[in-house]
Amino acid sequence: EILSEEGYNTVWAGKWHIPDSYPQSKDIDTLAGFKLLDFYQNDASWALGEDTDQPLADVTVDYIKGYDSEKPLLMYIQFHNPHDICHVPRRPDDYPNVGPDVELPPVPENHEIDPLEPEMVANSRFRDHYGDELLLSQDNDETRWRNYLWYYYRFTEMVDVEIGKVLDALKEKGMHENTIIALSADHGDGMAEKKWAAKLSLYEGPARVPFVLYYKDQIKKQGMDDRLVVSGADLVPTILDYLPVSSSLKFDGISRKPYIESGQFDSADFVVTELAIDPFDKTLTGRMIRNWRYKYNCYSEGARNEELFDMVEDPLEQNNLVSDPGYLGIKNKMKESLVRRLKETDDPFEI
Repeated sequence: EILSEEGYNTVWAGKWHIPDSYPQSKDIDTLAGFKLLDFYQNDASWALGEDTDQPLADVTVDYIKGYDSEKPLLMYIQFHNPHDICHVPRRPDDYPNVGPDVELPPVPENHEIDPLEPEMVANSRFRDHYGDELLLSQDNDETRWRNYLWYYYRFTEMVDVEIGKVLDALKEKGMHENTIIALSADHGDGMAEKKWAAKLSLYEGPARVPFVLYYKDQIKKQGMDDRLVVSGADLVPTILDYLPVSSSLKFDGISRKPYIESGQFDSADFVVTELAIDPFDKTLTGRMIRNWRYKYNCYSEGARNEELFDMVEDPLEQNNLVSDPGYLGIKNKMKESLVRRLKETDDPFEI
């Protein structure tokens, strides 16, 4: 809406998830001020990324190649994969183990389940509805888990090819040097860590997502920094900070341009994440607060409902420090920051 008011053409293509996967299934051609690109069968409320990502990239490329307006352009493109990974446990006949001549990735170092994991997390492994890929992967042997990882990387490789087509089209059109390119995701996957084969967790695999920005000649600092904690709410204010536009709207997130320009991060900065683990039982929730070093998880019910990890010394989350007297001060500080944020946002979650 902000950029539309500033004279931008605004275009959307791909998933939206409110509630169906694709807005075309609602027989509409605009969405919240966005023009919708028609790229898949209009009666599809759900589909696999294997089926949709290529036509999504193709229609995006065609739109870029044919763009002849003097107006600036905002495109919001929602690719599906590697989300197809959730169907590997559900549809083993469609995703069988690959042949012996294929090199498989190893299982992660933290592959085994922690016998003292939070009770609410442990119970999730036996749910037979939403998140049932956890139940369906219970009997996986190591070979099957390695195949699971192979498929995950394969789906990632597939969508990477489609994203590459879009980037190539921007270059061929001469738009590449004056385009901000942002890449992120809504969630990750357990990727066999702690034998977790889903999202639905506050562990790093499901909770941590990429936050990648490119703006030729404007973002000069290149590389990766895993100290900075950001959320999806930071994306819009950050992009707006790079554009010659102004807005009086208040955002939950903050612009990360100052950090991008200076490389200096605030060690007191943190992000809060919500977890809704079962759509049929909305009491099963959790909250995470994460700064550059420590991470505190709290679940709404069950035994052992707190976790504290030192993400520098223990990035695989194998040593829960929540009951360690030496970390009492850190735990209390993290809880206080979380409680303060819950109050600021009128979050009813109780610690």
